[in-house]
Amino acid sequence: MRPAELLRRHGLRPKKAWGQNFLGDERILSALAGLAGLGPGDSVVELGAGLGHFTLALAGTGAKVIAVERDRELVPILRAELPGVEVARPSSSTCSISRRRSGGRCSCSSGKWRSGSRPRPGAGITGCCRC
Repeated sequence: MRPAELLRRHGLRPKKAWGQNFLGDERILSALAGLAGLGPGDSVVELGAGLGHFTLALAGTGAKVIAVERDRELVPILRAELPGVEVARPSSSTCSISRRRSGGRCSCSSGKWRSGSRPRPGAGITGCCRC
């Protein structure tokens, strides 16, 4: 379902103050997920899962996905639309994931980089880290 339709169905609008933008093009999402190089046995933590469109593409790689979303209005949508994905809402602005909890190799993706940061080669699509 397109992002605008999903938002409308739940009576929501993007929060411009938070810079919310939702990508819904399945071809682009699938291509980005493929570039992450994930597969069965891998784990990925997506920071800022939004409406779950990229989350779904990541799950399609066979990797275990943990979707982290701070917007309390979007968390119930994620849980309803993606029943096989673990959804977490952080209690603060920081998040710590241990390699042991994620079951081995983990990738961490975030839609926004800190100012001045650049992704490392092999760090994933929008990755902040890969361990």
